[in-house]
Amino acid sequence: MRDDDTKKYTTSDYTVLNEHFNQSLARDNEIIRARKAKTFWQNAKSIALILFFIGIAAMFIGKAMHLAQSERVVERIVEVEVEVPTSNSANNNGSSKEMIDGEEVIFQSDVTHFKQTKINFNGQTYAVTTRHNYNDPRDKRPYKQSCYVTYFGFFYELSAKEGEGSVVPIEAAPQLDVANAMGITNSDLPYFNKYCKYI
Repeated sequence: MRDDDTKKYTTSDYTVLNEHFNQSLARDNEIIRARKAKTFWQNAKSIALILFFIGIAAMFIGKAMHLAQSERVVERIVEVEVEVPTSNSANNNGSSKEMIDGEEVIFQSDVTHFKQTKINFNGQTYAVTTRHNYNDPRDKRPYKQSCYVTYFGFFYELSAKEGEGSVVPIEAAPQLDVANAMGITNSDLPYFNKYCKYI
């Protein structure tokens, strides 16, 4: 072959193939994006449902715990000697005699029993206590009784009873500030009174 011979080249047009390849890549990318979006929303729905059911379960557990704590009655009897006889000369009626500066002095020993119950009212825990005052620990009936409600150190007298008489409500007006501090009103008092344990 000589140097002055004309060189022949063969050229091919791949424009159509390149366009087809580019479109194929774009279609694949679009399919991948669609699949990712679909997977994301499926995961989001699953997570939302799981959180929803966890919230519902938490509400039921909270309600069950609240119901388990409400209206739980705890009763306690406490016996307190108000005055302890200091002499060996105690009489049958709970009194004792002592000589002070040459004078005979009579001391009366009485006993108070307390009956207390804890109750839930408007989401708060109150204690309703009934006092039974005895002249003598051997007495069958108290000579005086009274009932009160307490809440965080506040003390509200509800009612009282003398001997075998009827239960008398304590006047509410002087205790209005205490009732406000405890979060109770006059209309709430019958709810607390039903827990008073008079003999």
